Amino acid sequence: MKILLHGSTNNGSIGTSNYGDFIYGQQIYEYFSKKGHEVSFYRPSDFFKKYTYNGKENGVGLSNADLFVYFPGGYFGEGPFSSPKVNFTHFRRFMLPGLKAAFSRIPLIAVGIGAGPIKSPFFSRPIKYIGKRAEFITARDRESYEALVNLGLKNVTESSDMILSMNIVKKDLPGDTLGRLRGASRGKRILLVHYNHAWIALEKFAGAVNSFVGSHPDYFPVVASDSILPYENDHYDRFRKLSGVESFHYLYDNPFEFSSLIDLADAVLTCKLHVGVVAAMFNKPVISVADHYEKTSRFYRQIGESRRCVPLSDCGVSDIEELLNRHHADPVRIPEEVVELSRIHWKKIDETVALIKNV
Repeated sequence: MKILLHGSTNNGSIGTSNYGDFIYGQQIYEYFSKKGHEVSFYRPSDFFKKYTYNGKENGVGLSNADLFVYFPGGYFGEGPFSSPKVNFTHFRRFMLPGLKAAFSRIPLIAVGIGAGPIKSPFFSRPIKYIGKRAEFITARDRESYEALVNLGLKNVTESSDMILSMNIVKKDLPGDTLGRLRGASRGKRILLVHYNHAWIALEKFAGAVNSFVGSHPDYFPVVASDSILPYENDHYDRFRKLSGVESFHYLYDNPFEFSSLIDLADAVLTCKLHVGVVAAMFNKPVISVADHYEKTSRFYRQIGESRRCVPLSDCGVSDIEELLNRHHADPVRIPEEVVELSRIHWKKIDETVALIKNV
C-alpha cells in the first residue's frame, strides 16, 4: 500500500523539528515501512527527511495514496493563543490536506488525536467533514473523545497517548555531547530545565532554579529545548544571568540523542507536554509548569499525577520552587492500564489496513 502520513511535518524547509511530533511521525513511519508499505510524509520538513528518509523519498502524495493517516497530535482544536489569523494558519496547515483526502475519497484514519476546544468554524466544520469520512478516529484522552463526539462523530474510540506504547530510541552520538555534560556535572544529579520558546517560563524557571540549587547543591542544571530555535542562545544567556548558577547548555539537533538526555536526567522541569511524557515513561521525577495547561494537564490527570502539573500563567517563582522541593526525588509511575489503553491505536491500524487491502 501507498501510505501518506500527516501531522506537524509541513512547515517549510526549516520546518518542524519538535521532539514529540518527530517521535510520533518516526515511529509510525517505521511501523508501516517494516510491514512493506510505501510511506511518505505530507510535505515534510528537512528535519523529518533527515531523520526518517535517509535521503530517500517514496513519492507518495495525495494523487496516489491508498491511505491518508493523521498521526498523533493536537491538530483537531484551538491553541491557547488563538486568533482569526492563527486559526486560519492552523486550518491551512492541518485541516486542508485532510479535506483534500476526504474529498478525493482516499481512505483516511486519525490516530491518537488530541482534540478541543473546538469553537471556531475554521475547525468545527472541517473536523466534522473529515471525521465522518474517516475509517476511524482514536482520541488520546477523555476530553478529546468528548470534543469529537460532541460534533456528532460516532467512529471515535477513547484511548491514551499513543507514545506510551512506542519504543523510544536512545542514542549517545559521536561528538560526545553527553560525555561533556557528564564531565561538567562532576557527578552531581542532573536537573533538566526545559522552558523552550516560552519567555515567561524562562524567567520563572531561572528564579526557581536559583533557589532550588541553593538549597540542593547536589543538583546541576542542564538547559535544553526540544526543537531547533533561532533565538536559542539569546534565551540561554538570559537564563544564565537570571539564575546566577552554573549550568550546561544542550543544543538540540538529534531527537534520538535528546531521548538519551532525558534518560540521563535525575529530574525534569518542563513547560511542554512530551518532554514530560517521555520523562515519565523513563520513570523520572517530572515537574510540569504547563504553557498549554488545558492540553498538558489531561495527561497528568489520566495517570493520576495531577499534583505535579500546574498552569504556567498562574505560577510564581516560589510555587515552582515548592514543586521542585516536593517532587525532585518523586519518580512518575505510569499505570499499566493506561499503557494498555495506548495499544488500542495499533490494533485499530492493523484491522483497518487489513480491511482496505482486502477491498
